[in-house]
Amino acid sequence: MVKKFRIEEAVAKNKKLKTIEDSLEELTQSVVESQKQESKLKLKLGLFEGYCVYEKLAMDKKQQMEKENLLNSQTLESQKLNYQQKLKIEKLQDEQMDLKKHIMKTKSNIKCLNQELLNFRSCPECPICFDSFQPPKKIVQCVNGHALCLDCSQKPQVKNCPTCREGLTGRATAYEQLLGQMFGTEEGMEG
Repeated sequence: MVKKFRIEEAVAKNKKLKTIEDSLEELTQSVVESQKQESKLKLKLGLFEGYCVYEKLAMDKKQQMEKENLLNSQTLESQKLNYQQKLKIEKLQDEQMDLKKHIMKTKSNIKCLNQELLNFRSCPECPICFDSFQPPKKIVQCVNGHALCLDCSQKPQVKNCPTCREGLTGRATAYEQLLGQMFGTEEGMEG
């Protein structure tokens, strides 16, 4: 009986040992499987980190290219604006030159017109003494509007108009005022 008990005890110990060995093997396999899983996860993590680095580099490169494109675009726009401004300046300079030419031509025309006006402004003269009616000369007229100077009208031999032989009516104050305005004197406006 003691032997049987020992045998049973040995069998029980063997079973326990077998169970422990099986459990140990399962644990070993589980540890190996966990290590494999851990290796796979580390590999995936490494790949993911590499992918992240690659994506960051790609984004940095894209941003750099966008910056360069923007800078190039701004440079081109600036050059375009500078060119347009240069064209506007040249156009304004051409217009300024044309205006200067026009002003010089106008000044020349004014000078010619002033000369013509001076020639035109030759003042009428008395038909008797041939003195100019230029102010402050006093003027007398006949009934037909012919003019002679006051000095000649007061001569005793002058009784009628030398042009039409009609009688003299008096001073031609409107004519004196007109000549005063033409020659820029106030004296012709006296009554």
